[in-house]
Amino acid sequence: MSTIAKDKLADLVTLPFPVMREISIGLLDAIEEYEDAKLVLEARADLASGEEEALDWEEVKKEMGM
Repeated sequence: MSTIAKDKLADLVTLPFPVMREISIGLLDAIEEYEDAKLVLEARADLASGEEEALDWEEVKKEMGM
């Protein structure tokens, strides 16, 4: 763990538990959003390169019985 991360964690654990919990949940949400955005960028790159093909939305809905 970096020195900056250690310092921030040391500050975090001194906060009241409800505040520490709220910040932790916010961090987890931010990590999930980052990972989702990374997957979208990778999928777009695969489409642009021709490595993958886009699915027809109408066909997908039909297969799902929608």
